[in-house]
Amino acid sequence: NDPQALIACRDNAQRNHCQITASLPEHLSVQAVDLLLANILANPLLNLAADIAKRVKTGGYIVLSGVLNAQQTLITEAYALQGFEEFEITKEDGWLCLSAQKKAAL
Repeated sequence: NDPQALIACRDNAQRNHCQITASLPEHLSVQAVDLLLANILANPLLNLAADIAKRVKTGGYIVLSGVLNAQQTLITEAYALQGFEEFEITKEDGWLCLSAQKKAAL
């Protein structure tokens, strides 16, 4: 949700020889994808939960970062309501990254 963050994301991807599509939430493709990555804070992740879920294929994955450890339950509950299961959590220095698979289209 930050244009400057998109510039940094694209630059990092290019330097690491990765091909990605990075866009602001309002410019996300309507086509469902196999993998959606979001590195934003918890409040935007909560506000975008339904939109993110619509853009991930059943069987696809999300990777969400930018979340404080204390916000883990809030985020996992919101995304579980959108059909995501099997959450894997990685914690480091008070922050976490979570991934999950979309099991059901709601």
